[in-house]
Amino acid sequence: MKIIRFLPAIFAMGIAFSANARPARPIPYEFRQPDGSTVMLRNVGDEFCHYTVEVATGMPVIKQGDSFYYASIDNSGNVAASMDLAGSAVTKDRLLSAGRIIESIMQEQVAETSVMATGSRATASPTYGLGESINGVKKNFVREGDVPCLVILVQFSDKKFTYDQATIEKWFNSETTDTYWPSGSVRSYFIEQSRGKFRPQFDVYGTYTAGRLSQYTNNAAQLVVTALNSLKSQIDLSKYDVNGDGAVDNVCMIYAGSGGHITSGTIYPANATVNSTINGYTINRVAYVNELDNGDLQGIGTFCHEFGHVLGLGDHYTTGGNYPSSTTDYWTPTYWDVMDLGCDLNYGATPPNMNAYELHALGWAEPYELNKAETVYLASQDAAGNSAMIRNADNPDEVVYLEYRDQNGWDYFHCGSGLLIWHVNYDQSVWNSNAVNNTKTNPRVKLICADGSNGNATYVNNSSANYYNTILYRTDTYLAGDPFPGTTNKTSFTTTSSPAFLKNNGTAFTLADNSTYPDITDIRKIQLNGENYMAFSVAGAPDTDRTRTIVGRDGALSSISDITDDSAGLSICSDGLSINVGNAVGRVDIFDLSGRCVISGNADAAGNFSAVVAMPGAYIIRCGRDVAKVMLR
Repeated sequence: MKIIRFLPAIFAMGIAFSANARPARPIPYEFRQPDGSTVMLRNVGDEFCHYTVEVATGMPVIKQGDSFYYASIDNSGNVAASMDLAGSAVTKDRLLSAGRIIESIMQEQVAETSVMATGSRATASPTYGLGESINGVKKNFVREGDVPCLVILVQFSDKKFTYDQATIEKWFNSETTDTYWPSGSVRSYFIEQSRGKFRPQFDVYGTYTAGRLSQYTNNAAQLVVTALNSLKSQIDLSKYDVNGDGAVDNVCMIYAGSGGHITSGTIYPANATVNSTINGYTINRVAYVNELDNGDLQGIGTFCHEFGHVLGLGDHYTTGGNYPSSTTDYWTPTYWDVMDLGCDLNYGATPPNMNAYELHALGWAEPYELNKAETVYLASQDAAGNSAMIRNADNPDEVVYLEYRDQNGWDYFHCGSGLLIWHVNYDQSVWNSNAVNNTKTNPRVKLICADGSNGNATYVNNSSANYYNTILYRTDTYLAGDPFPGTTNKTSFTTTSSPAFLKNNGTAFTLADNSTYPDITDIRKIQLNGENYMAFSVAGAPDTDRTRTIVGRDGALSSISDITDDSAGLSICSDGLSINVGNAVGRVDIFDLSGRCVISGNADAAGNFSAVVAMPGAYIIRCGRDVAKVMLR
């Protein structure tokens, strides 16, 4: 298996392969490194090749994790991040190498572009799980690092704000809980969902006072533009063009009063696309969310849902107007999903964790891939645990995800706990049109309910406030039957069970050997070292030390008990920054000592796996329960 190592670095630098991309906007911007130092950077290039340089020296830089490092040429002649942070002292030799490095970057990008164009990569597209555009406008909101987000406040001549700007700013950014954000602020929600990779800072400006509210109930998007024009003297719009493409990444409006989903005659919270220019910057995408819910400052759930769209996610309820006709006719995830009705849990104050598919699509988690017989222990999503997945070998955009929800933290108000199983069948054109779950017979983000229900929302024809309370306050018995084992004690998900573990075309998934069914059996909750896990067997594997994989809260190293003597049958050799693993079966992961997975892939049919890491240091190699540590110099 050929490891194309430079591809992650390309995406970290924001390089686009589309022929519609514009030249990089060369205005410098300040980047704060995790150690507190700052460096001025700028983007360089055109539609065929983009890269980032340090302004002071012209040296190309590469982002690894949360930091920018000077680029270098490794022993294999490839471009890689050096060990020196951008902004540190630059030697004369390094300055002289800048031109050669830039030339190599351009050459490698041309090669990668050709690989992607031919479709020869066996993995899903880089935008897997995200719509590429809204109304033809690219979705390109930056999803990693310290990202400034523009928020404006708008009230009306007949409807003023109930809460002051300072309170709303805390609602967005507070590091502590409060009466109106009892589980956490908007910022804390997204920091926790991204495992610290995405750290939004919401800058709140205002307040603009518009005319009567009734004038804008069907014209909220234009109101955002009007208000931003009024407030533009207060705002440096360049700060909110994080990717340097000449467009403000997004404008969020908080408007006074209630929302149309709660009260008629007011603005309905939504995302929209506009086409305006303010202070030389294009304004394309906007979002708007209400202030109040039943007279109080609303919970963060609606904003988290709408901001999910800003990040690239679609709606997971039906948007086609084909609403369910009966209580047994529902086919979307309802309250299990923040991109469906989950944003209303605890009346919006405690939206649930994003599901495994959403975290994968946003690039915030890389699920553990099932490709052999083994027993897997999953830590809960609220404990920042990881998920597991299996792909359709013939269609890498069809994926089944397995994750543990435990009714703690952000998942406290779920109506059940256990293993949630999702079947995702991605099609970019469907995502682009925001029609993800519009087809009853082919929902593309489907929760596989353990109790066999077609859906899980008996509220459809139920107008009882008390019944809504059972859902929103974690006591609904119908929803409790959806996880595995759940209230029906369903402990298996196999090719012959009901529901059955099948592809969208009705045939069976298979493991890497293309003959073994990945039947999921012996689903149970288990405790290990004081921590709770959901455990299950894949393809009938027994639960032994040799067959057990623990996918823990660090998403990487929790299954490694002894990294010095647990190498077992693996055959490992290295040469410079190259690692060759023999006697491997299935997935091989390589971690740095921080626990970050830097390279993953599957061994070939002969049990061999080769990779090249970015820089010298100690690395941990895991293949199932076989683990070894290597030092590369």
